Order: sequence, then C-alpha cells, then structure tokens
Amino acid sequence: MSYELKIEFLETGRLLFSERDDGYVHRKKVPFLIVAQACEGHYEITVGTRKERILSEGEAFVAPSNTPLSIRHRISPVTRRMKVRFVHLRATAWNCTDLCDLIELPEKLSEKECRTAFRFFRKYEKSGKESDSLLRETIGTAAAMNLLAFLLKHFGTHPQNEEMQLRENRRRLRPALDAMASAENSLRIPELAKRCAMSRAAFYRLFAKTLNCSPAEYALKEKIRKGVMLFQRNPRRSVKETAEECGFSNPFHFSRKFKEQTGLSPRAFLETLLREQSSRR
Repeated sequence: MSYELKIEFLETGRLLFSERDDGYVHRKKVPFLIVAQACEGHYEITVGTRKERILSEGEAFVAPSNTPLSIRHRISPVTRRMKVRFVHLRATAWNCTDLCDLIELPEKLSEKECRTAFRFFRKYEKSGKESDSLLRETIGTAAAMNLLAFLLKHFGTHPQNEEMQLRENRRRLRPALDAMASAENSLRIPELAKRCAMSRAAFYRLFAKTLNCSPAEYALKEKIRKGVMLFQRNPRRSVKETAEECGFSNPFHFSRKFKEQTGLSPRAFLETLLREQSSRR
C-alpha cells in the first residue's frame, strides 16, 4: 500500500525558561504534530478533553495537530530553570490526509524513548551547517521520516479496513482537494463535484463523511493553517498582509476566524511566538 507521504512543515528548536516563568500556561491549537521534551524541569499537559498529565523530567509530551492544548511549564527545583527541545511536524498522506488522522499517538514518550526519537533532532541541527540547500532539505526530510517511522513502529495505527476505506475516499476526492489547495478563489460545490465525476449531493456526502466537515469548512481550515505556517516562519509579519495572502479581503474577518480555529487572535498568537523566540538559546 502506497501512502504518498509528504513533509509539509518541519521546525525544531530549544527553549530556556527562567524562574519567573514557573507555572506559565500556554494554550493553543496548531495544525502540526508537537513532540516536546523537558530536559530540565517538567510539563503539566492537557491534550484535548483528556485529564491533565504531569510528566517527569526527561519525558516528552506528544500532541496531535488541530487539538486544543494546555501546557504548563515547571522549572527544575535544582537548576531553577526549564530547558526544552521540541519538534513541530506536519506530514500528509495522499496529499490531503493529516498523518495524525492515521496514527494513534501516545500521550508521552519516556526518557528512554526520547533518546531514540530525538536522534533525528540532532541530525537536523547538524544539517543546518551544510552549505548546499538541497542537501540540507534532504537531510531534514529524512530526519522527519525517521521520527514518523519511530512513532508508527512503537505505537498503533487505526484499523486496516478503516485505512483502506479512508484511502479510497481520499482518492476519489483528490481532484477537488487539489483544486481547493491551488485555486486563488473558492470553487463552488458543483465545480468541485464535477472534477470528481460525482453529483453534487454524492460529493457533499462523501466529503462530509471522509473529512468530518463541509467543503467550506475544509477550505477555511486550510486558509487558517496557511496563516499559522506564515506566522511560524516570521512572527513579525503583518496581520493584514497575512490575511490577504491567505485569501481574506478583510483582516478583521481573518482575525475572527483565526481565533475560532486556534483559540488565539493573530496578535496573541504572534506575541506567544515572540515570547518563545526570546526564550530560545
């Protein structure tokens, strides 16, 4: 079975929190997988509707994309600081399915599991010293794939029959999904259904059943996902410019929808990114 895996987004980094940050709570919902390890100090994490978990020093939490997170930071009582290394990763299967929809992710990784999972982290950091951009990109992609392979090998996947049905549904919808991803203007359902050789009603039913949302909701999520990625790449970029690049003619409409999808306004999201950026060492 070919999954046509693609790495869409990859970011790694390190953070250092001081004594004044003890108890700081970060709430967010982002369109990528997060693996974050507290090398000193520890996390208290709530993922989605699950109960809060208190991790030990050296353990990492794993959070799927598009899931509400509450992350409390606790400094080490010995060093009076918190040192963190993290990976943000978005991978898709068949060019449209978030890989988190196919993997039963663990809530945490033990310190021993982190030593394996973060091998790629060190390889990715070393790749930044390569002068050849193609080589850097290749090493980074290979490292990300190694992490995904580790997660797939050590943790379960959804039932095979559901995967096969999911794959078939995505295959049938792919012409419409590709069009929605590339078109500057929103396409109407009759045009999308025509691309998939379906009636309007059949297309709408299959779309809702497969993606758990309407075509309009999917298009909006993709626009906001693009906005999050743009902010991640440059936390100082203009909200108005980002809104326009994501297909919104009105920045206020963009801000309202952004908050609905992520739980934060664009300004608050950017402030959080800048706070994290200033904590990196």
